[in-house]
Amino acid sequence: LHAPRGSRARDHRARIARAAATLAGVLIAARAGLPNNDRDRGTGREVRTMGEVVILHNPRCSKSRATLELIEAHGIRPRIVDYQAHPPTVAQLESLLDTLGLAPRELMRREETGYAELGLDDPALTRGELVAAMHAHPHLIQRPIVLANGRAAIGRPPEAVLAIL
Repeated sequence: LHAPRGSRARDHRARIARAAATLAGVLIAARAGLPNNDRDRGTGREVRTMGEVVILHNPRCSKSRATLELIEAHGIRPRIVDYQAHPPTVAQLESLLDTLGLAPRELMRREETGYAELGLDDPALTRGELVAAMHAHPHLIQRPIVLANGRAAIGRPPEAVLAIL
């Protein structure tokens, strides 16, 4: 990977190395082991969810907020995972890619400045390197991602997730 120079480069390489080390693990189900953020957004109380609907959510993203509102409007209380605060593991990302039927670059926000700055547009990068980069830099992952009934969908547009609910 082409990383920034100096201490940022060392930090970046260390994060990529830690993420790549987990790649050797066994792939797990897309929604297994995701952090549990089952809290009511207004009250902070514990909420019981349906269990099979999970949204990888960025509360600062308008599409992510709209997707969450759409799911809730259909009477579903999803498990909300702030994927930037709790990034998916490399194994979870691999499983997500398989479930979505996408290549790593198709799940990446290629228009983000970090994508080019990190040299992720290099065609020589392997699948493992790209997945490790998404783990190390979760802001580069497309959002939101909804998991339900053993399937997954990216909420762009938000209505795209209705097909899996």
